[in-house]
Amino acid sequence: MRATIESMWQKYRPYSDPDFCSGFARDLGGRFWEMLLGCILLNAGYELLPANERDAQGGQPDLCVIEGARRIWIEAIAPTRGDAGPDQVPEPILGVVTKVPVEQTRLRVTSAFWTKFSKFKQYIEQGVVKPDDRLIIAISGSRFAMQIVDDPPLPLTSLFPASNQIVTLDRASGVVVVHGCRPSHWLLHDQSILIARAGLVGGMTIEEC
Repeated sequence: MRATIESMWQKYRPYSDPDFCSGFARDLGGRFWEMLLGCILLNAGYELLPANERDAQGGQPDLCVIEGARRIWIEAIAPTRGDAGPDQVPEPILGVVTKVPVEQTRLRVTSAFWTKFSKFKQYIEQGVVKPDDRLIIAISGSRFAMQIVDDPPLPLTSLFPASNQIVTLDRASGVVVVHGCRPSHWLLHDQSILIARAGLVGGMTIEEC
């Protein structure tokens, strides 16, 4: 494993921020995710913007893919389980059957998306990201991967007004009449605050219960 990580680092090093190593020690999951994305893109033949060509003063997103005259900026994040409380994704207990923390994982994805969405807004205001550039927020659920319900996909049910799958059967024939996702426009945060799923793209919408 160490040899694999060292090999990845040698490949990704020319594209990493100056504080990558210190950040790796503080946020192993997040920095590893960033490096993994960089290596996947390089192995797939994409051209990345080297660190020595980055604007070190104002800061820039984690990764930049150069595609002709256009740039594709990527912000990578691997959300944690969250602070102690009702919204935290609990640690799994081996040998014990527990409820899958569906809403908690959705809230972690929502929080991660909002964090990076806000950073992209700053980069746009600062002129780092141009109007013709493309933006990607890459979210890893690796820190609670075993507790993710991914059908429908977690990003879909975290950021858009859709929840769990539903199936409606005709009792007489047994034929499936309806198959889709249950509409759900809100996520409940801290047992008292409603967060609009569809509001994320235009700015966070929050209402007190």
